[in-house]
Order: sequence, then structure tokens, then C-alpha cells
Amino acid sequence: MKKNILIVSGSPRKKGNTMAMARILEEKMADMEPDLAFEYLYLVDRDLKYCLGCMNCLKRGGQHCPIKDDAGLILTALKKADGLVFLSPGYAHQVSAMFKNFLDRFMYLAHLPELVGVPTVVIGTAGYDGAGKIPRYIADWNLAWWGCDVVARLGFAHVVFTLNGNYRRKAIGMIEVAARDFIEAMKRKHPPRPSLRQYFYFLFNRMETEFCESGMPARYGFWKDRGWLESDYYYDTKVGLTKKVLGRAMLRLIESRAKKDLGRDYRERLKDYY
Repeated sequence: MKKNILIVSGSPRKKGNTMAMARILEEKMADMEPDLAFEYLYLVDRDLKYCLGCMNCLKRGGQHCPIKDDAGLILTALKKADGLVFLSPGYAHQVSAMFKNFLDRFMYLAHLPELVGVPTVVIGTAGYDGAGKIPRYIADWNLAWWGCDVVARLGFAHVVFTLNGNYRRKAIGMIEVAARDFIEAMKRKHPPRPSLRQYFYFLFNRMETEFCESGMPARYGFWKDRGWLESDYYYDTKVGLTKKVLGRAMLRLIESRAKKDLGRDYRERLKDYY
């Protein structure tokens, strides 16, 4: 059975520098595993309006968003994919505006993780400096909250890629390694163990969800239905003792700060806030 890979591009150019890197990844993967199907989703072609911050997604569920646009079609495509690739050029040392809008529009996936364990590659480009910031921001501050299994974060300075042969060979080698890891991730029978970052995000998300049973019933119900309020992680996996100790220590620091900022009864006060 073919594995379906969805490539989501936040570039306004379908034949620009960022897309060129994606095509190299596709070629490398196709050479290694011919039984793959690639689909490109260009955000520039989609009607994706700005998030209104109404919180209906967390209070009532994502299907109750009042905005009528292509968000539902995009989410369906994301959930159908066996693997995901996210692309953005770097503009002013950040992701493109349309990709930032995409992240904002689907921010609720950070609290209602529907893509847990999906193998993912992130590619960012810049003319020269700042290329590495793009994939780190996308992966560590967004997709990790979504529950995605990010197997590679790739950032390339395209002017150097074009004019420096050694850099280009090294970059293509990095893409080839990412392609191999991506394919292996899609083939594995058991989900990966979480990193410390992923484990902490799970703990924090679970703690925050516990506060909002009345204020955000859709979010609370989403977690409860999946058994995540009582589990060690999103899925059955071994979390090492060191990660458990460090993750819970980090959580205690957050709680200490909350007590300082909001008072010792911060849990009750947050229930009223939500």
C-alpha cells in the first residue's frame, strides 16, 4: 500500500528556492522507496482566514469554528497523510506571513492534538542568514505541541547553496539522511519514545487541560475520551526515569511561578478564567 506524503508550502512561489529543496527531498525519497505518493498543498491557493481568537475550538470543538474557509479541507488532508512535510521561506527572520497564519489558524491542535506520532520533516530557507530559525520555530514551538514526530529540521541559506559547491553537497547529504529517516519513521511498527521536550509539553498540556473542564469542555472531553488525563503519554511507550524526573521538575517550576503570579489557589482561579 502506498504511503501518502503531504507537503504543505508556505511560500508564495511554487517554483522558488524553498520548493526547490522540497523537490530534492521528494526525489531522494522516491529513489529510496518507489511506493510513495506525494501531494502538494500550496497555502497561497487556499482560502485561510485569520483566527478570531473566539476559543470555540476549545470550548465546543474544532468543527464549531465560525469561520467558513478551507480550514476543514486542510485538516482532512493533514489527518489522511502518512507523513508530513512543512515548508516556509524566511521573511524578516521568521516564517512567511501565510505560514504564520496557517500556524495561528490551527493553533488549537496544540491543545487538541490530532496528529500525534505522524512522521514530519520541516524545511526552511533564507537568502543568507537566519535559515536555521525557521524550522526550529515551526518544529519546537508548534509541531511538538501538535504531537508530531519531527524527524528532521532542515534550514538552508539558498544563496550559499547556489554559489558554494561544498555547501550544496553537504545540504543535499542532509536532505538524503532526512529522507531515509523519514521513510524509516513511516515504516516502523511502534511509535517513538518522546524527547524530553515532547514529554514536558504533554505534562504541561495535561495539567492545563485539568483546569478547564468547565471553561473548555471540548478540550477536556477530547483528552478524557482518549485516556490522556490518566496516562503517562499520548500513546503506550516507555518514558525513561530521567525524563520523568526532569519533566516533572520542570512542571513544578511552572507551578511555582503560577503560585507566585496568581496565588496559591491558582488552579481554582484559572478555572474561573477559562
